[in-house]
Amino acid sequence: DGPQAVDYHLSAYSLCRNGIGACPDEMDSSGTCTNDITDVSGSITNGQQCVSFTRQFSTSDSTCDITIDPDNTNQYIVWGVGGLGETAFKHFIRADGTDD
Repeated sequence: DGPQAVDYHLSAYSLCRNGIGACPDEMDSSGTCTNDITDVSGSITNGQQCVSFTRQFSTSDSTCDITIDPDNTNQYIVWGVGGLGETAFKHFIRADGTDD
């Protein structure tokens, strides 16, 4: 199947229910959000998996996406790993990264 990356929006710290919570953009309750992730690829080297994807800094999806300003050095990007089960956990680990 290969790696996957999906454009999500976060309206609550909970699993997606009726378009509210951590939901794929395409499941937004307003029906106006779009999955803007493209060019998904990945590899495994020495047991470490790397997933790469592309998303425009500014999308036409103003309901669920926020413009990423490459000149702003303090931007938060939320990401997650794994499947969605019956429980969602909020984590507090923060790390520096790049937009390369």
